[in-house]
Order: sequence, then structure tokens, then C-alpha cells
Amino acid sequence: MQPEIGVYFLYVILLEGDNIGLHASTETDMEKVKIEFEIMNDFAKLHKPIAVTDMVEIGQDFALIDLNVKKYMKEYGIQRVRGGSYSMVILPTYLKFTLELELKTLSNYAEEYLEKTKGIFDIEEYQNEEYLKKELQKYMLSKNKYELCKYIKDENGELYEIHKETLIKELEWVIEKIHFIQSVNKDLQIYETTNGIRLFKNMTTGDMMSTHAYFELSQENKMKYQYIINKIKGIIQIYFKLYQDDEDVITKYKYHKTIVDENVFKVSHYIDANYIEELIKNTELFVYSIINRLDEFEFDLSTYPPNFETNIKNKIYFLQNKHSALSEFDI
Repeated sequence: MQPEIGVYFLYVILLEGDNIGLHASTETDMEKVKIEFEIMNDFAKLHKPIAVTDMVEIGQDFALIDLNVKKYMKEYGIQRVRGGSYSMVILPTYLKFTLELELKTLSNYAEEYLEKTKGIFDIEEYQNEEYLKKELQKYMLSKNKYELCKYIKDENGELYEIHKETLIKELEWVIEKIHFIQSVNKDLQIYETTNGIRLFKNMTTGDMMSTHAYFELSQENKMKYQYIINKIKGIIQIYFKLYQDDEDVITKYKYHKTIVDENVFKVSHYIDANYIEELIKNTELFVYSIINRLDEFEFDLSTYPPNFETNIKNKIYFLQNKHSALSEFDI
């Protein structure tokens, strides 16, 4: 996953000869970062990049590049560190002299600025690999549940996105059709309506005459109705996947019948109105539960900083590889 446009990361790169390079980039692939730095920096052409050992998100605060370069120069030596405005292979004498003076009296402002802009990866607890893994696990749990609720499979197994407002309107459309067939005058022989529903009556003879009535949607409405019913079936499946570890919920709702379990347009028009309302109520429970959970997961994910997953994974990678890389090159 690439970061947002304009979001830069400052990478610390271990170079050959026990040298260090600092490079700002929007790239998040570590191998590409090393290649990019070598192409853009003559010092890195002489001292090849070995490993990325640390990083921090700097957004577009490019003042952080030179400040961090000076910070590393102060710690490891001017000759061994390159980056930002100090990328030439051999620094001019006057520049080395001014740098030496500046590093001896690095202003409190610069130190404070660096402390305030370190980013989450320089906070002490974020140097702990186990802590990072737990934070990533929490984030991924919310993300996976969000995606479970957000995407549904069609009849061909293809995923498509659920839009809450559309889903609510579709459910209301189906309920309106169901309520309509309960309200029509069933004494008519054939009843056609502008609502896209026709009432059929079949007269049968035998020992005594009887009448059987049923409703049929127009072809256009029939396709729409079936599409929505299939979507609701998928929503109900999502509901039980989401709560699969909650035995109380499963026990309470697994036998609840909904409008997907009864073709209310084919059953007798004498079907009990209370039963129809129960089917509708159960259907609404499943649909609105998923909509509410979607809102919860969206809010939860919105509390994380941009590129959280990428940043955390990168930092875990750095921590796992940092010590092995540094052990070979004593900085």
C-alpha cells in the first residue's frame, strides 16, 4: 500500500563502510528506497546501501531532514553521515567547519523540535516489538470486521461493496411491496396495479368451488426484488459470521425466520398479518445490526493515524532486522 500523496517518510539507511544515509521518500518498499537513495546520492554510489534500519513519517516537514542529518552527524561523526543538504561525497572545508561549530552548540530549539516531531516510532513503547504486534493485531481485527460487514458476495462469488443508504432504501422498497399486497382488495377477479404487482385468482371446481389468490411482481420488479432478497441473505450470513463466537447471539437468532425464508408473493393471501410483520421485524434486526456495526468499525478505524498499518509493519520489520544488520557493521 502506497502512502497518501505528499506524505513523506525519512529513512535511516546503513551503508557500506559503516556509513549512514538519511533519505526522504514517499516510497514504502524498502528495496526501492535503497535503490532510490543510491540513484539520487553520489555518496551512496560509493558506499552501497545495505539495510534500512529506521524510519519516521515527516509529512511535508522537510526541515526535519537536515535536523535529523545533523543529529546523526553529532552522534556518529560528520564524515560518516550524508543526507538532505549534506549529500556531497566530500564536504567543503568551510561547510565542515561550520557544521562542527553548529554540532557543538546544537540549539535547544533543534533538540526540542526533534523530540516533538519524532512520530510514534520514537516513543519508547513503540520500540517494543511485542507492543507493536499487539497494536497491529487490534487494528487488523477492526479492519477485518469492517471489511466483513462492508463487502458481500454476489451469486457469482464476486465481492461488491455495501452502501448503507442504498441498502436501507432497498429494504424499505421490499417492505412497501409486502405491505401493499396486504392492503389490496382481494374480492376482484383480476387486480392489476401501477405498483408493479398483479393479483391472480384461480377458480377450481369440485364438490365445492374454491378460490386461490396469489400475487406476482412485474418482470422488472421481480428482478429487483430477487436482487434485494439475495443481498439480504448475504447480510444475514455476515451477521452470523460476525457473531460466530458469541454463543448467546447464535442461539437466540439462528432460528429467526425472515422475508427471505417465505415467498410472500406466492403464499396464500390469507397469510397471517402478524406473521408477516414478524418476518419483517426479524429482517430489519439483521440488516440494521450490520449497518450499526459498520458505523462502529468506521469510527474505530478513523481514530488511527494515516498509513497506520504500513507504518507499524515497517517498524516491526525494522526492529526484527535492525540488530542483525547492525551486528555486522559496528556503527
